[in-house]
Amino acid sequence: MIWQFDHRFSSYEGVESRSSTHLPETTEAQHADPCYQVLPWYWVAEEEVEGQLQDWDRAWLLGFRKTTNATNERTVVAVVQLRVAVGDKEPLLFLNQPNAAVSALLLSGCLNSLACDYVARQKLGGTDISHFCMKQFTVLAPRAFGEQTRKLIVPRALELAYTAWDLKPFADDVMAEADEALCDAILAQFADNRRATGGHDWSTAPSWVGRSTGFPPSSGTPIAGRCCAPSWMPTMPASTA
Repeated sequence: MIWQFDHRFSSYEGVESRSSTHLPETTEAQHADPCYQVLPWYWVAEEEVEGQLQDWDRAWLLGFRKTTNATNERTVVAVVQLRVAVGDKEPLLFLNQPNAAVSALLLSGCLNSLACDYVARQKLGGTDISHFCMKQFTVLAPRAFGEQTRKLIVPRALELAYTAWDLKPFADDVMAEADEALCDAILAQFADNRRATGGHDWSTAPSWVGRSTGFPPSSGTPIAGRCCAPSWMPTMPASTA
């Protein structure tokens, strides 16, 4: 159900049997709809999920696809997704640091890079990416990224990951953690893309999004230097693929 930077890669919507291992991929029209959400096969009670995630106070998760294959286009697949239940085929990575959201973009950028993928493909001997393999992949520590590198990577990684309203808590976290220079870089990327594509009509946000703070900026908000702390967590059904 996931792919690189894509938490809405495929869905069980319309699937009546689990006999097939190939899920229908999300269509271009569905991807273009920021309100579209994928449908899982299994459901887990929300209190069970929260019980397992009681030490993690973020409204999002960073995971990677455990099962791979030599015939796959890419070996390592990392994604930021909702705070929902996941099976053992999507191990989670918890970043125990203050700037976890920005670090999640940097880490997922490293893991989804061609350089990391090349090393991973040479290293893996089977079809599973175990934790001990993940720990040996070529990624840079957060301190290795200078200001200019962060301004280059973070806005682009956020653009790839934040394609739907359900990840607004993550985008708000990024904006809350970013310094003014990084905020300006993110908002400049947003403004450039909106001028080029027309952007989305943000007035159509679903009711559970709450008040418009953080990212994207609301109408009339200055484009430069606005960093807002996250102020909400949407009530979403806990689910698992």
